[in-house]
Parts: sequence; structure tokens; C-alpha cells
Amino acid sequence: MFAVHVDTVMDLRTALLPLVHMSRKADLKCSSDKLSITVVPDQFPFVVSLHLAPSFFTSFQFLPEGDEFEEYSSRFFLDLFISNLSNVPDDSITMTMFLRAHPGIAPLKFVIPSTGYLQYSALVLSPPLNIGIDQIDYRVFVAIHSYEFVLILTRLLVLTNETVRIKLTKSKVKISAQSGEVVLKPKPKFEKVKTYQRNCEQTRMGLGAFFTRYSELLIHTDGMLWCRINSV
Repeated sequence: MFAVHVDTVMDLRTALLPLVHMSRKADLKCSSDKLSITVVPDQFPFVVSLHLAPSFFTSFQFLPEGDEFEEYSSRFFLDLFISNLSNVPDDSITMTMFLRAHPGIAPLKFVIPSTGYLQYSALVLSPPLNIGIDQIDYRVFVAIHSYEFVLILTRLLVLTNETVRIKLTKSKVKISAQSGEVVLKPKPKFEKVKTYQRNCEQTRMGLGAFFTRYSELLIHTDGMLWCRINSV
């Protein structure tokens, strides 16, 4: 059994909110080195996964019981979980989640230490989709702020079902669409974080709620486009 505990559920709620806007259901996977929440948006052909390291939690424990297992995986209603976290009576409430070897439900324990308030709830579970996502190789990637990525797509007039081509080399990144292309070049090396700046005029126009909820996009040479929430 895994037992994960957070001293304030608001931090967990903040981390999960961007995902619930893309899908009601999510895969939950837990191992000794992380807890991950993965969603497949209903309207977009991609996969989004949020990885939370043990350091995110106040307590992250593996407690052997009966048939020992090293990894837990189930599917649950993310929107109902967010609702549970949003309707707590006090922001100081703590939560412990228990993930057992034979899934069916995942018990949740809510406590307000100052008052002794105690409440139990549970997540109803189903078999996971088991979506495979490789580990990110942070040695080879380009980081770009998501709002700038949205501006690039806006400038290129990208259509809803159009495929955008991204080519990454040592000196530049080229984003191409049917209407044209935008080239990104590295900023000066003295900056602490190596990111890329746009060589095009900025325009103000949004492409929806998804990209604006993420602070950074990671573009990899393996063709994967990752979203990262820096606050997590």
C-alpha cells in the first residue's frame, strides 16, 4: 500500500486544475520515486502527464501488506477528486490518500489539526489505460514560454486540424505551418536558464484555455512536445 499525505490540499488542487480542464478522467500511477496523473484530452490528439516527486508531499510512504507490489496504477474521475479538494471546510485541511494493491476504491482521509475535524471519502477506481510515456531527457530540449508559443501559432494562422512541424538543431528551432514559418534562436549564454526568443512581431490573440494554463513548453529532439507547470 502507498500512503501519500499533503499538509495543505490547496497545493495539490492547484497542481491538478490544468488537467481537469482537458479531461474528466485520469490515470493515476504511483511508484517509489513519483506519483503521476495522466490525461488524454477529449478534443486534442495528445497526452498530458503531471509527475509529482515525493518531495511535493508531506509524507510519501510505501507500506507492504499481503501481496507486495512496487507500482500502483488505476483510473479515476479527476473532476470528482478536484471537487472534493475544492469543497473542504478549511484551507488548512490535510489529506492522506491510501492506494492498495487490489484497486476498487482509494480511501481519502481529511483532517483539520487545529480543530480535530475528521472526514473520510474515497475515489472510485477502474482499470487504467496504461498510457506509456517515456522519461524526459533534460539534456536535449528547448524551453519556451507557453504564451509565446500561442502567439507563434496565432501569427502562423494555424488551423484547428493542421499539423505544425517543429525542427530542432543546435543553433535554432523552426516552427512551420502551411502559411509560413517562425525561427527561434537562443538567448545569450550568460542567462541562467537557456530559453529561446521569437524573431517575429507579437500579436495579442488567444487560442484557448489549454496553453495559457502552462508556464513552459519543452520541445525535444525525439518529436515530443511536453508541458511543464513551473510552480510544481
